[in-house]
Amino acid sequence: MTMKNVILLLILVSVISFLTSLILYAVNRKKYHSLIACFKKEYILPAPYSFHCLTGYFGAAPMAYFFIKLKDHKKILFLERDSLAYQFFDNTTRKLTNWLSPFYYACIMSFACCVLLIFIAVFVSIWK
Repeated sequence: MTMKNVILLLILVSVISFLTSLILYAVNRKKYHSLIACFKKEYILPAPYSFHCLTGYFGAAPMAYFFIKLKDHKKILFLERDSLAYQFFDNTTRKLTNWLSPFYYACIMSFACCVLLIFIAVFVSIWK
């Protein structure tokens, strides 16, 4: 596979994963906002996440990370391990999070492809 084909493939994967994440966010925006509202009723969001929840689509990936880790009872930055927030999820709130994992991984895939494209561009410009 030539370098041109690799770059085109990375661009294609990046665009497809970005559009996938955008569509997933648009379709599930009401679930996203109701999940944040339910969490804010009972608990206080840690500092960076309280900012991210206000930034719409661009803050949705860190918020997805927060809720995925919270659902799995994994350690979250800026949240104490013994916090009661880890008990947030029950059957009703779990229904609001089915879309978060595909959305989060689509965002990560798009970001990783863009970073890889930047590294390739720097590498090519240095070796020219």
